[in-house]
Amino acid sequence: AVVDRIADVLESVQVELQTLSKCIFDERKEQRTDLQQIIQQLGQNRSLLSQLGESLFSSTRLLAFYRLHANEPRQSVAKGLLKALERDVRSLGEHQARLLGDIAFLLDATLGLINIEQNAIIKVFSIAAVLFLPPTLVGTVYGM
Repeated sequence: AVVDRIADVLESVQVELQTLSKCIFDERKEQRTDLQQIIQQLGQNRSLLSQLGESLFSSTRLLAFYRLHANEPRQSVAKGLLKALERDVRSLGEHQARLLGDIAFLLDATLGLINIEQNAIIKVFSIAAVLFLPPTLVGTVYGM
């Protein structure tokens, strides 16, 4: 039940990351949502995935311990089930690691978009400064 719950949470995080990816890479700027909010959502998902990773690590150790101590012949069925659960937990751990990589990529992309927007704003201020510099310079020279 715990492994199924972790799988469900990983799936919901994956769906949310796909939604965030669509928001980040939407070509229409007016459709793009607030990038600060996207960064916050990415941080929340990163925190959730970290907690799931700790849970998966603990589950792996617990299952390995149980499988190691299931030595009686009548426990061979339990040993097989424990081995299957270990494989499931390992694959969920790999999926969790991939989602962490996706979050890192989306965070880098979001910060890149913020950088591009800031550069566009600085460009406007630079042009305005160049336009207003000559009258200011002339006024300064003639003491106005």
